Amino acid sequence: MAMNWDEIPECTANETNKALSKASDDKAGQEALANVFCAAEASVEFGGVLVTLRMAPDDLNGLSVENVGSLPDYIGDAIRAAYKCYMAYLDSFGPGEAYLREKVERKLGTKMTHLKMRYSGMGSKWGKVTLLGTSGLSVSYVDLRS
Repeated sequence: MAMNWDEIPECTANETNKALSKASDDKAGQEALANVFCAAEASVEFGGVLVTLRMAPDDLNGLSVENVGSLPDYIGDAIRAAYKCYMAYLDSFGPGEAYLREKVERKLGTKMTHLKMRYSGMGSKWGKVTLLGTSGLSVSYVDLRS
């Protein structure tokens, strides 16, 4: 939980997988570890998607903004899908997982806020994205939770 969820070191992934594969009487502890690890992996993957979406206008317009134009529909659709996925993911956490939801909100919420600041006209629903508040937008742990 305490590690940075921007990147998961390979040694952490190996140790976690080792701990989860051991026979143990502590099934609740293993389940909690599995949930935290899956949330961390999802945060890394989904966070990468959000950064890519934030950088998309630079790729289209050039860094010196020489080709400014309106945002293509496919990028707007991807941003709306990311927002919907993010909100559904946060809603999927149960009352006993407040610690995990808060960590996800801190890590992904910051990136969502950067998206909100980058694009205008996203609508009032983006006001719900707060600083505390996955294999892309396809099937992932984020989708499975929601």
